[in-house]
Amino acid sequence: IRYQASFISIQIFISVFLILIIQISVDNVASFFKSYIAVLGSLILYRGVYYYFFRWYRKKGFNYRNVVIAGYGKTSKELVKTFKDHPEYGYKFLNYFSEYEHTQENILPIKTLFDYCIVNAVDQIYCCIPFVSNRMIKRIIEFSELNHIKVNITTDFRGYSNKGFELEKIENIPVLKLAQSPLELSVNKIPKRTFDVIVSLLLTVVLFVPLYVIFGILIKLESNGPILFKQKRTGLKNTEFTCLKFRTMKANCESETEQAKQDDARITGVGSFLRKTSLDEIPQLINVIRGEMSLIGPRPHMIRHTQLYSGMISKFMARHHILPGMTGLAQVKGYRGEVKDTRDIANRIKYDKFYIENWSMLMDLEIFIKTILIIFKGDENAY
Repeated sequence: IRYQASFISIQIFISVFLILIIQISVDNVASFFKSYIAVLGSLILYRGVYYYFFRWYRKKGFNYRNVVIAGYGKTSKELVKTFKDHPEYGYKFLNYFSEYEHTQENILPIKTLFDYCIVNAVDQIYCCIPFVSNRMIKRIIEFSELNHIKVNITTDFRGYSNKGFELEKIENIPVLKLAQSPLELSVNKIPKRTFDVIVSLLLTVVLFVPLYVIFGILIKLESNGPILFKQKRTGLKNTEFTCLKFRTMKANCESETEQAKQDDARITGVGSFLRKTSLDEIPQLINVIRGEMSLIGPRPHMIRHTQLYSGMISKFMARHHILPGMTGLAQVKGYRGEVKDTRDIANRIKYDKFYIENWSMLMDLEIFIKTILIIFKGDENAY
């Protein structure tokens, strides 16, 4: 329906454009619009009625395809269950065929498959790897091509990944590869990096430089130590980089291992304000310009916490497939600051994975705007 609707929509604009060129009256243009909208609506209605009619018709046992399965195992049994649970799909399962001996009555020897298909007017054969050999699949394909039977080859990759798979060929060798994250593609990396650089340079001039002067003086007046706090954190592909922040604590020996807690005695007066407003993160604009971070992405952890959480949370290290961010989806969803239990870090990883697998520039823009709103509104987890 989508493609046909798009095709008719294109026709609408081409026809109206041609009408305007030959200077036909406005009334005629309006009538053309009405006609095409009527045709488009009728087409969508027809396709909808057609689709739901056949679902109902197949549930009643009509308009089905006869199906057999070569190979008996977990995948083939699940496939048969699906056929039986959903008659509206239009498949009628007839029998299993196996190269190995079985005691069950409904599993026939595969040597009888070809004669059975001809006698029972089989429409489709499903070959379930690894329960049927490559040699037999080749024979089934050759037989099916001669007898106009459709062949489907299936196997179970569900335990490996939920990202999906893509089929490609290297010379004549088929390769099934994991689907890429959008941010692994150059066509997406370039606009994201361009956005990072332009916005970071602008914010550095209008925000970081004046804040560095103002808060630099206040930080120095309140406590001894540098204006900027530097900490090693985990970046892209598990590499280390030096993350920059305004110093918000008195000098202490626990800064590389212990997260800030509520009412933490190490936090200074000006540091408390910086943390609550998230302005302590502004120096990370330099990290973004250097290419060590992005404006939006999974928040980077200190090295010790990366080592700790990677042993606690499954697929934790997958968040390092892309550049870490100054802010991210998990943070605008409320998962920031101190990690109090494993649910906090597990939920962060859930949102980080969703971001990596479903990234778009629109999502980045939405997170960026929400982050600004949170800065002005305040966040109870910022301390």
